[in-house]
Formats: sequence, structure tokens, C-alpha cells
Amino acid sequence: MSRAPISGVISRLLLVPILLAASGCVSYSASHLGLQDDLASGHFDQAIHKLSSKSKDRLLYLLEKGQLEHYAGRWQASNQAFEEAERLSRDLITRSLSKEALALISNDRSLDYRATPFELAMIPYYRAFNYLALDEPEEALVEARKAGEFLKKSVETLSSRLGEEEEKKLPDTDAFLLYFSGMLYESNGQINDAFIAYRNALRAYDAEAIGTPIPPSLVKDIFRTGKILGFETEIESLKREFPNLLPTPPEADPEEGHVVVFVESGWISHKDEIRIDLPILESDSFHNPSDFALHLADRVAWQPSPGVRVRYWLSLALPRLSEDRPLPITGEIRIPEDGRQSSLVPLEDLNIRARRIFDATYPKVLLRTILRGLLKYTASEQARKEDENLGLLFNIFGALSERADTRSWLTLPGRISMIRMDLPAGDYDLDLEIRNSAGAVIGGETLHQIQVTEGGWVFFNRRVY
Repeated sequence: MSRAPISGVISRLLLVPILLAASGCVSYSASHLGLQDDLASGHFDQAIHKLSSKSKDRLLYLLEKGQLEHYAGRWQASNQAFEEAERLSRDLITRSLSKEALALISNDRSLDYRATPFELAMIPYYRAFNYLALDEPEEALVEARKAGEFLKKSVETLSSRLGEEEEKKLPDTDAFLLYFSGMLYESNGQINDAFIAYRNALRAYDAEAIGTPIPPSLVKDIFRTGKILGFETEIESLKREFPNLLPTPPEADPEEGHVVVFVESGWISHKDEIRIDLPILESDSFHNPSDFALHLADRVAWQPSPGVRVRYWLSLALPRLSEDRPLPITGEIRIPEDGRQSSLVPLEDLNIRARRIFDATYPKVLLRTILRGLLKYTASEQARKEDENLGLLFNIFGALSERADTRSWLTLPGRISMIRMDLPAGDYDLDLEIRNSAGAVIGGETLHQIQVTEGGWVFFNRRVY
């Protein structure tokens, strides 16, 4: 009985992963951007049906589902999805060595998705609104406490995998979430915790420098709660710390209640795939791929010189963060009976947070991608020495399996703004109107019979596209 040459057997076996690699060439972001159209048109179930069911994308599935269920008004289902997402994100902190090894012979898409710190920090935000809608303010307060802890812990986890310089680029506070937490604390009568959150939010807005000015209402909230607590010394200290940022605001009326509408607009930046080619020169010799990967990283913008011969072009797939920026919006809440109104102010720019995380982690991604390419190149060279066709197949497999990890939470808004009215106790109909940069109305409604109580808080969140 005749036997096929061993290289022929291996060649046929290699066709399987080659075909599998070729079938998965569409990036995650490209295959899921339709979620945004479904969300904008209110087709929530259709969007959920499109979510990836792959086990390694499970966390993304839960994040997207939790948000879609929230916008559909299914508060319990949203909380269940987000609660599972929190558990899974904690479980994923423990690395799987087998999957890490698989990523070095295929691509980073073979790893379970681990959410970024700013993505994880948005879970308590949406869960808090779910609990407010369920009339469970104490549970919403639990989410307020959790938001800062969640962010800090996830930043620490990510920092452990980065270099010292990259770690410095990761902020471990979020001014917007601190401010939101302060409002929830105050709405539950926890004035001391509210003051601390407001004070920390002020410092975070000043330190983050993400282009979001300090909201005037934050200054007013600090003075109001500080006065209630008798914190004159703390207030004077803050005035010295922020002489230009903390002028004395108009005296707050303690009998006023507060109506707050958070307006989520635009889309978070998504990731695309780009290809780059790095030269391995005839003069290069390397015995340690990890050390040589560092050397090759300096050739990203390499230009050929006379007499320098290239032995091999290492083709790599890398993620690139889109530069799409949400267009600015304007808006206000108006009391139709007397014309009183309050205008929209920016609170948070999630796109800048996405950019900071991407820039901090990119050097590590680049080195890992180069190392993976070198290992594939070395394997193909070894195979070619034994059999030319086998070496060719290894080369093809390396090229087809090289894919960038473009996964991210795609339906998050790009920006969050706020419209707030401080009003005497009473019942109000409030007209909400949101406009785009051209002045066209892109969102609006009448909030009927809003009950404002003395010192009370009423919260809403709305999404515009």
C-alpha cells in the first residue's frame, strides 16, 4: 500500500486552519456596525439577534445586550445582562495560558475579550438608571458607589500588563461618574458623601484635561452641600486650590429641587484594521524573537537605503481607532408657561477616553503582533528547509490568520451632556429639545407632570443620534 509523503499529509491538514482563517476575514467592527442602525431606529430585538454568540465575545454580547435592553425599557433584563458582564469581567482577570499561546500562533481575536476600564465604568451608570426606573433609589446608590471602585480596579488590572510610561497615560478617576455619584448620594440624603464626590469630581475635571469644562452646576453643588454641612474651612481651602475655577456662585435656594436630564449623543470611536509591512534585512540575524521584535518596532516608518537588501517583508494586521467625532449638539429644557429654560452643558467625552486607552495599550499590541509575525516567519522558514511546498503553506497560513482585534462596545455614545433645572417645589410640564450643529431638531419631547420636591432630585437619560 502506497503512502503519501509526510509533507503531503501535513499540507492537507494545514488546509483546514487556512480555510477557517480565510472565512473569518471580516473584522468585528465591520460585521457589527449594523447594531448602530438598529439602535437608532428602535429595533432593539433585531439588534440583539445580530450580536456575536462566540464564547470569546461573550462579554461584548452582555455589554451590548445590557445597553439595548436598557433603551428598550426592559430594566430587569438589562440589569441581569450587566450583572453577568461584571461577573465575567472579574473571571477574565485570570489569564488562560493556553489561549495566550493560541494568540501567538493565530491572532488576538482568539482571546476572550476583556473590556477597557471606561467600558466597565459605564455598567454602573446604566444600572443606576435601571434602578431609578424601577423606583429602587437605594440600589441606584449602590451602583454609584461601585462606579469609582470598578474604574480603579480595572485600571490597576490593565496597568499590570503595561510598561511604566503607558501606565501613566491611564487616568484612574472619571470626573463625570464622580459628579453623577454625587447627585445620587445627595438625592438619597447622604450629604457628606455627596460633598466628597463633588469635590473629587472638581479635581478630576481639572486634572483630566479632556476638553470638558467644569460644569457651573458642580460649583453650585459644592457650595450648597458644604454650607449644609458647615464645611466653611473646606470651601475656603478649595477656593485657594482653584482660585480661577471656583468663584463664589449665586446663593443656592435650599428649597429648590433638581431636574437632571443626561443626553447621550453620537457614537463611540470604533476600531478598524490596517496592514503594515516591516522589513527583515539580509544583514539581520536574530536568535531571540522577543528582542528582535523591539528592534523591528522602530522600523514602522522605515525608508529603504541604497545597498540595503530586504530578505522578507513581515506583513502585520493592527487595529486603528477611528477618528470620527460626534458633531456638537445644543439643547434646552423649557417651561412653556413662563419661558424659563436651562441649556445643555457637556459632561463627558467617551471618545477621548477611548483614545487614551488605545494609545496607552498600542505599544504592547504592536510588540505582540510583531513577535507573532516573527514566530510565523521562523516556522515557515524551518518548514521550507524540509519541503518548499510545506514552507509555502505555512506562509499562507500565517498571512491569512493575521487579523487585528477590532472588538469594542460599539453602541456606547460618544459624548454625554446634561441639562439641569433647579426649581421650586411643584408639578411641571417641561419641553425638552435637542438640536444638531445645523440647528435641526434631532430629539425632543414633553416631560409631563414632573414632580419637584424641596431638595429632591429627578433623573432622566435620553439618547440622540
